[in-house]
Amino acid sequence: MLIESLEPRQLLAIAAMDTGGGNWRITATPGDDRLEIAQSLTDVTKLQIVNLDAPSDRVEIPKTAESIKVLLGLGDDSLIFKSLGSGVTSDITIAGSFVTSNQVPVLGEIPVISDLVQLEGNDSVRFVGDVRLGGGSLNVDVESIIVDAGVVVSTRRTGGNSGTFSSRVSRSS
Repeated sequence: MLIESLEPRQLLAIAAMDTGGGNWRITATPGDDRLEIAQSLTDVTKLQIVNLDAPSDRVEIPKTAESIKVLLGLGDDSLIFKSLGSGVTSDITIAGSFVTSNQVPVLGEIPVISDLVQLEGNDSVRFVGDVRLGGGSLNVDVESIIVDAGVVVSTRRTGGNSGTFSSRVSRSS
């Protein structure tokens, strides 16, 4: 019998894919994930999403991406918004743990909020820094949304139409 030692491998919590046309989909693991989105520390034209439990697990996305969809997955997940800096024009959607109403797991595009059924898991989004989307829309569907005192969350574009802000907070039992 031959036994070999394998190199240690880290399972990443963040899977990111540009689905075409500047539309990004970020998917967390089925476990309990703690993620953070902020302006990149190395490139002010990008946003970074970091796994707080494994800081080397990060992705960077252009601030001018058409859309950014974050599917938190199963488990009790949290996403912290730090300051995104200026120049963000993306539509951002944050979706908690769910399946579509016909019970098919959501693995592709995030469906409209009215077509969802909540699964187990208590997901939260907390805004600790200003989020100014410059005309982009913000859609958040989780069990808990917290905006710290003094923090600005805005979809307003100077001299143009504003984006929309929609949220749905649900309680799982």
